[in-house]
Amino acid sequence: MSDNLQERIAHYNDLVRQYEQSENEIKLFLGTDGKTDELRADKLQKYRELANRRDDLFSEIRAIEQELFLDE
Repeated sequence: MSDNLQERIAHYNDLVRQYEQSENEIKLFLGTDGKTDELRADKLQKYRELANRRDDLFSEIRAIEQELFLDE
């Protein structure tokens, strides 16, 4: 396996770990007040930040998956 491919796979695995951590952080955040249906304005902003981070990670994961599968 080439070094470049190994680096991309390692980066991919790191992104997956970050994504999973982000998912857990969102779950913990939503569970803190017991209400997931209605978030106060201040909490809604924090949720949006967490969700945007998670979504960015997911997009990057998908892009790397496309690269890796196209290279095969």
